[in-house]
Order: sequence, then structure tokens, then C-alpha cells
Amino acid sequence: MKPTVNMLHLTVLFFLLTAASCGGGGEIADGGGIGGTGVVSTGSVTAIGSVWVNGVRFDTSEAGVYVGDRFQGSGDQAVIDNLDPGRVVRVIGRLTPDGNGNADRVYYDPLLVGPVQAIDTIDDSTLVLTILGQRVIVDDRTVLNNLSIDALTTENLAEVSGFFNEVNQIQATFLLHLADAAAPGVIFTITGPVSTLNPVNRTFQINDQEIDYRQVENGQGLPSGMADGSMVTVTGQMADNGAVFIAIAIGNYGRLGEIETDYMEIESIISAALDQNRFQLEGIPVEISPATEFAGGDSEDLLAGVGLEVEGNYSAGVVFAEKIAFNQVFRAESHLAEKDPSGNTLTLAGLDGLTLQVNALTRYSGSTDSFQQLNAGDHLVIKGWPTDHRTITATRIFGLPEVQNKIFLRGSVTSINDPVLTINGVAIDTDEIPDDGFFAADEMSVTKEVFFARLQENDPVAVRGELLAGNSVVWETITMGSEPTE
Repeated sequence: MKPTVNMLHLTVLFFLLTAASCGGGGEIADGGGIGGTGVVSTGSVTAIGSVWVNGVRFDTSEAGVYVGDRFQGSGDQAVIDNLDPGRVVRVIGRLTPDGNGNADRVYYDPLLVGPVQAIDTIDDSTLVLTILGQRVIVDDRTVLNNLSIDALTTENLAEVSGFFNEVNQIQATFLLHLADAAAPGVIFTITGPVSTLNPVNRTFQINDQEIDYRQVENGQGLPSGMADGSMVTVTGQMADNGAVFIAIAIGNYGRLGEIETDYMEIESIISAALDQNRFQLEGIPVEISPATEFAGGDSEDLLAGVGLEVEGNYSAGVVFAEKIAFNQVFRAESHLAEKDPSGNTLTLAGLDGLTLQVNALTRYSGSTDSFQQLNAGDHLVIKGWPTDHRTITATRIFGLPEVQNKIFLRGSVTSINDPVLTINGVAIDTDEIPDDGFFAADEMSVTKEVFFARLQENDPVAVRGELLAGNSVVWETITMGSEPTE
């Protein structure tokens, strides 16, 4: 974990006022031509040394770097000095024919900067922080900078980057410890949805935090059309009573800024599920078509709360998806075999060796809305992320209204011993699969020998079959990457 230059901490705090008043940029990206196809790519940084975002390496040798819309410098050294893996950025640039990109500008704005008010332990690897009335989920997927999760305490001053889920909690991709406590006069920032707007008293809420905007001079600088439901970024300080946030500046929040260009790449969490071929990512409409390519899932997985990456053309405020890749590789479907209320765990029929851990953040939909409602024999679809090779933290449980005989598992290969491979603790004997049931990642049929020659540990693999009486299984197909499209 790379230590961050102290001057960056001061820069982030100092320029938050600029970020709120400017509202996230608004420059127009190049529209293609000699340099390639214009693109806006927004997502968490996965590597530094150039910038890797949404699986694309962007050359940053000539890119301007902005923190809070304030120019910090150009080139790779400016990237190294100002960015870290886990921070969610917006890259404006051009895609090249070889699948890489050239960045013209890279923007970073934290979602939240403020004191930790409460820490709730969900399980051994998950915390929920309350910072300025906002709930922040911190887990194994969060990059921790300048702290360990065990060392975090209330009153610590923290910076948070990440994505909003469907209930406006922040799934943190990056958490930075700025100080043990906030110094007098430090400027904080809050990002989130406006509620209970009162223009007479000049107050509103962002989740549990009351905002007083009387000091925003004569209403100047307020976002145009601000209303309940608007997403805004507010900078200011806590009142002496410690309950009310005194706003100094307010700006619109938008992952894309005010930009329209040829192509968009967006990483986020679904805020509204698929309805008539459209869903939303943090309020951004995304439309699918029969030509949309899926990786790691299909249209049935477009549920609120699911993390994914979308690529497609952007026009009139809508992203027309060409490709969708799901961030949570793990998915299982089968009957519920056993529920352990004391340990908050589930096991599924036909998937021996796999344990599904439920916690307070697990969300339910379909025919069930709670852990208590689950009963043996229920047919479930479960998505989640691994805490170890055999245990999955369930993030979403979907109950199907009728018992079916389908069984499905998509996860990571943990061991290979031809003809048996293990997926997250579940042993799959591929001798049961017919010769035409082996598929490569491009969904092309391959021989069993080719399949095992290409397969490596930690590769994503999907297997589907039929669940028989007595919970025995007949496996029918196996695919590297994702399952064949039905």
C-alpha cells in the first residue's frame, strides 16, 4: 500500500470548495479523429504507472491531473503523486485501435471527507462507518491507505472514495486516514441525495445529516433546479452543537460531469433494476439491446445493488450498452439445503463444500425479504464475493417463486486435478459432462483436453446442470469466463 504525500491531503481539503462550486468539470472531450475515439471512462483505479480504469490502460504521459477540479500537474509523475489504486476517477481521452487509451485529463473528487462518528462491526471483514451522517461500507474490497481496519477509531478524519448503492450507502473502494482528529477550521465534504428541502429555512438532509445553507450567499451558487432527489456535493463545517452541517458551497454531483462524447465506460452499482430494457447506474440511464454482450452474467442479473462495468455510446443522456461486465463473479443457484441461524450461514443442495455467509448488509428480493423467511427447499439465486476459497459473503439473495430443478455455479477455480476441478470448495467431476458441453471464454465449443490445457487456478468458471431427487446433480455444461448464453 503506497503512502500518500501529506501535501495531497492538504490539497484535497483545500480544494473541496472549488470542487463544489465548479460541479465536476464540464470540458468536452475530443470526438475521435487522428487520436482515436473520444471516451469518458469513470471507475476505480486498479493500477498506477499510467492509469488503469475499467480494464483499459490509459497513457498519462501528457495528461493533466485534477483534484477537486484544481490542476495538479501533467504526466505520469503527477498521476503517481496524486492518485492511488481504489480512488474513483474520471478519465477524458481517446481509445486507440489496440484497445488501450490516451488520457487527456484525469479528475478525482472524494465523495466524503469528515470525522468518523460511529463504527459498526458486521463481521470479521466488514465494517459500516458513519461519517457526517453517511453510512460507508468497508470490506475486503476496500483499499486502505495509511491505516489498518483494526486501527480505525471514532473521531479519525477520513477521506472516502467509492460508489453509491441502491439505498444511497457508499461502498468504499478507497479509505484514507487523514488525521487522528480534525483540526479546527478543516473543511469537510458530503455527497449524496437531497431530501426534505426547505427553501424557507434553507435546510435539507443528505441521508442522516441536516444541512444548513443560509451561509451560501443569497442563494448564489446553488445548483440549478436543486430539489428532493438531486445528487449534490456540499462543503462546509459542523456547527458548534455538532448536529448541523453549515454549508459554504453546494454543487451538482455527477459521475460524467457535463460531458457528451462518442463513448462511455462506467463502473458503478445499479441504482434501479432493469425495466423495459433500461436500468440505472447512480441515476444514469443505461439501455440494453439483443446485441449487448455480457460477461460474468446476463440480463437476469441486472438487479439493484449489483456492481458492474458498462461500455457503450452515449447520446441524449443515455448510455446504449454494447458490453456489460459484472464485478461480482460469484453466483450460485439451487435449493436451500440447510440454514444455520446461529452462524448466519446457508448451504445449497448439490454444492457440497460451499458455505454462504449472510450478514446485516445482505439484501433480499423476489419471493423472500429476510433471512428468517428462508426455508429448506426454497429455490435461490445468490450473488456474493469470496472471503476465502470455500466461504462466500452473500450480498444478494433472490428467491424464485416456484421450485425448479436448475443448478448453477459460477466462481473461481481453487484446484485442478483433471478430470476434477474445484470451484470455491465445490468439486466438479467433468467426466459427467458430455463432449459438446465444454466451452471457452468466447462461448466457442472446445474439447475437454483443450479446456483443461487452458484452465488455470483462480480463473472464473461457470457450470450448469440439473438437480435430481436426493440432491444428486447431472452437470451439463462448463464454461471458462461465463456461462453460454441461453
